[in-house]
Amino acid sequence: MNAQPEAMLLSDVPKFQAIANNLNRALAEIENLRKANLDVMMHFNALMDERNELLAVLKELQESASYWSEYDVPIGIVDRINAVIAKAEA
Repeated sequence: MNAQPEAMLLSDVPKFQAIANNLNRALAEIENLRKANLDVMMHFNALMDERNELLAVLKELQESASYWSEYDVPIGIVDRINAVIAKAEA
């Protein structure tokens, strides 16, 4: 009777190897996803920094808009600046 459980264990070795291989592949994929997520976060943070810089410039333009001559700027630009600022701050 003792030989039979040993025989079952030896016959299960390929199954356990397959499971181990699948786990290793899953762990490698998790690591790849983690690295990709870090990359996305770095790009997102860079875009947010650029967004903040652009918003600051638009606010400067908005503040100075009351001094502009309507002949020197595109028609509707002040309204467009105000709309973009409102959208960004919403």
